[in-house]
Amino acid sequence: MRSLRFLVLLIGLLIAIVFIAPVQGSIRARQDSPTPTPPVVLFHDDFSTHADRWKLFNLGKASIRYDATVLRVETNSDNYALWSVPDTDLKPDQFDMTLQGTWVTGDNDALFGIVVNYRSDSDMLVATVTRGGQVRIGNYYFGVLADLAKPTQAILDAAQPVTIHAILGAAGTLDIYVNNQKLQSITLKTFRTGSFGIFASSGGSGGLNVTFNEFTISQPGQPS
Repeated sequence: MRSLRFLVLLIGLLIAIVFIAPVQGSIRARQDSPTPTPPVVLFHDDFSTHADRWKLFNLGKASIRYDATVLRVETNSDNYALWSVPDTDLKPDQFDMTLQGTWVTGDNDALFGIVVNYRSDSDMLVATVTRGGQVRIGNYYFGVLADLAKPTQAILDAAQPVTIHAILGAAGTLDIYVNNQKLQSITLKTFRTGSFGIFASSGGSGGLNVTFNEFTISQPGQPS
């Protein structure tokens, strides 16, 4: 009789171990899950504060100015380029840059984007997207934008805000995303650290009116 009771207790104990062990394992797995690392933001501007952070100007036929809670770039001239760099000493050699803009008016070949590397007003590396969705990486040199890779096509609605995203890692690879679509990737054999900013240019038949809503730079490998 005692042997039977012992056998019943032993079976009950084994059943309890079988059911409890997976629970303990799942608890341990949850405890060992890594905590997501928040992005390390190096620079951010939502343009809601009209500080003297950006280079602003009004040339009569073109202007960059604060307007309500946005930074507005506008020109009535054809093939007219404008850019602005912030008043900061930050010159990252690796980065994750995100710019959000909204088209008001502009031809399909009008474009805006990020000054990835500003060296002077006549020498800068830019990543841009046209109102028609063409994504370009190129050197803007003395008024001419020369592509470093064949332009690609994004699927976008120009009536909605457009986000362009540029990531440069330690290997020198520059990846460009538009609305979360990866559309360009080139390797920069040499990268001389410079400043950064925003860039826009009107098309060949019409002016340009675009507002910028957000600009953020984070360390690469982190969401921005």
